[in-house]
Amino acid sequence: MRGINLIPEEIQRGWRVRKWRLAFMGAGACYVIFLVAAFALQRMEVDRLKAEEAALVSAKDALAGRSSEYSLLTKRLSEIRTAEGELSQRIGVASELKDRRVSWSFVLKKLSHEVPKGVWLRSLSTSDVQGTTDKKVKFLGSATNNRAVADFIFKIENSGHFRDATLSYSQKRDLGTETIYDFEVYATLKKTGEVIYEW
Repeated sequence: MRGINLIPEEIQRGWRVRKWRLAFMGAGACYVIFLVAAFALQRMEVDRLKAEEAALVSAKDALAGRSSEYSLLTKRLSEIRTAEGELSQRIGVASELKDRRVSWSFVLKKLSHEVPKGVWLRSLSTSDVQGTTDKKVKFLGSATNNRAVADFIFKIENSGHFRDATLSYSQKRDLGTETIYDFEVYATLKKTGEVIYEW
């Protein structure tokens, strides 16, 4: 009896899907926390530099008659303004990244309702589409037959959250007495009225 797994395959697949879902949700949460923390730190640094600039301006006005100290203060002010400009640019980049974040918990929740019977996903990966805010999503999975693969593509294409769903390949594989079809599907994740890109 050793080595025999009595847990049904459907339950095992459900466990694996839940593990992947939790992993994606955790990664998405860590990514958003990192962006928010970076944004807050940069904002605090700009505020500190502005306060220092105001203090130096006051000191410069008080010491206007002392040319040597005035030139030092002017140089320091120039350095602070340069640093402030660089930090403002960083804040702009961090803000843009924060606005483009993807709520993976929402996407995976919706996706779990789109996967038809006879299809299970093994992995999901994304990449940015150059020149746009869209994300290209790659689905790797298996199905009991090609009809189930076609049903999956139809479901995600008409879900309202993906577009341009295309089948990269479908390959038949024999597992003893059973046959499965491994497939790779690409689709584009898009913004919708459901606000996928926000928490």
